[in-house]
Amino acid sequence: MKRVFTIVCLLGFSTWTYAQSILLDPSQNQVINATRNLPELNLYSTGFVPFAGIKFFDDATFKTGIFYNGFYDGIGFTNDANNPGVFWQNTLKRLGVNTFEPRGGIHIKANSLAEEPQLLIHQTNDSYGRINFESNVPANGRWTLSGSINATSSLSRFNIFSSQAGANLMTFTGEGNVGVGVDNPEYPLHIKAGSSTSNSSTGSVSIGSNGSRHMNIGTYQINAFYGSNASYLSLNGISGGDVYVGNNYGNGDLIVENGARLGGVGAPAIKTKRLWGQLLNSSGSAGIVAHGVNAENILSIQAVVKDGSGNYYPASGNGVGSSTYQYRTYCDATNCYIKDAGSALTHDYFTILLVYMD
Repeated sequence: MKRVFTIVCLLGFSTWTYAQSILLDPSQNQVINATRNLPELNLYSTGFVPFAGIKFFDDATFKTGIFYNGFYDGIGFTNDANNPGVFWQNTLKRLGVNTFEPRGGIHIKANSLAEEPQLLIHQTNDSYGRINFESNVPANGRWTLSGSINATSSLSRFNIFSSQAGANLMTFTGEGNVGVGVDNPEYPLHIKAGSSTSNSSTGSVSIGSNGSRHMNIGTYQINAFYGSNASYLSLNGISGGDVYVGNNYGNGDLIVENGARLGGVGAPAIKTKRLWGQLLNSSGSAGIVAHGVNAENILSIQAVVKDGSGNYYPASGNGVGSSTYQYRTYCDATNCYIKDAGSALTHDYFTILLVYMD
């Protein structure tokens, strides 16, 4: 008790005589006690420079300190009162690292390297390191950035999670794949399949603005729209390159629903139609089938008849066998015909291919 009283008296005397420091002799096991009613240690800066602080030494070597800086109204953990170190700015209630004037809640000012970033989050087990973004409404709503490194690059993950979706919206793997709605992307860009693209608002991927020209990719479909209306889809229209369907050797199939224009926009839309039937079982056999197109637009009529031996014969002039294998074909406004078929072709099946313009 006597020692405490002596120290308190010394503190009062030091203040009265404008002393700037108190020296405690560690060999004497000295302490500074505050009263129960006011447990504070007050430091005053009485000179021109508005600094006040506590310094820490290792033996006689100064190491670091806690300093109040009146120029910037804050307190810093640093080895020099003129150096911000880790600085708490009182007025704005912001924390700065290497800056006296933090421009955000936490402002880190430093040069970074790949191995030495400005901010490091080190997960100490096999789970994910995480950063959350939250607001008051909705309760417990959040975005989460989470990352996990694995010795196998394909198992490393960086995720963007939404609590409202209840899932990872994007996933990146250590080998360079990106998944959208897919937790285990198998391709450089792997997008979860969406609904069918029956209109401009559905599908998995939309390129462009829904209010203007855009391309929509969905399940088994690629569609072009202008707003909600159909638009054109140009493939290599500017580059003049080739378009391959099926594989890069052009051996795939191509289905054109409403006609193909060969020769540019001004060329007619060309369509084809296959008709088939059976010849009558008599000499001079005939066959008839309705074509269902505008006869004025027919450009070509090709026919073939298959006999009982599996041989295929075109119309008259084929030069194969005798006249018993000859026949002729034509179309009128309603039907297409096989006429005057030889006796060797009676009761056989025929196919007619029409080429017409739309």
